[in-house]
Amino acid sequence: MQRVTMAIRVLILSVLIFAAAFGAHEVMHLLVIYAVGGQGSIIVRPWRLGLVDFTIYAFHAQPSQPLDVTRQAIVNFFGPFLAAIPFAALLLYVRERIAAAALIANVAILLF
Repeated sequence: MQRVTMAIRVLILSVLIFAAAFGAHEVMHLLVIYAVGGQGSIIVRPWRLGLVDFTIYAFHAQPSQPLDVTRQAIVNFFGPFLAAIPFAALLLYVRERIAAAALIANVAILLF
């Protein structure tokens, strides 16, 4: 029973951290868009789910003008990579197993 409780606590904390990680991810995409010479903005975009007929809304960093393949690849790689750095750095200071597991899960998601 204790393992189930711990798993639930990790899941809840992971979802809470994910909200911050997702925001950081999109902000870093926007930062890299500007770093490669583009311009852009963060918009709220509808995403239609593939398995069920349901739409969710999410933040998305979008360049004002289409980027060439090289700059788009740089944006796609460095957005999540840069967002993962502060969360990975927190792992150096976190001693609680539940918090560490939640951070590891979010860093892994960002780097995947």
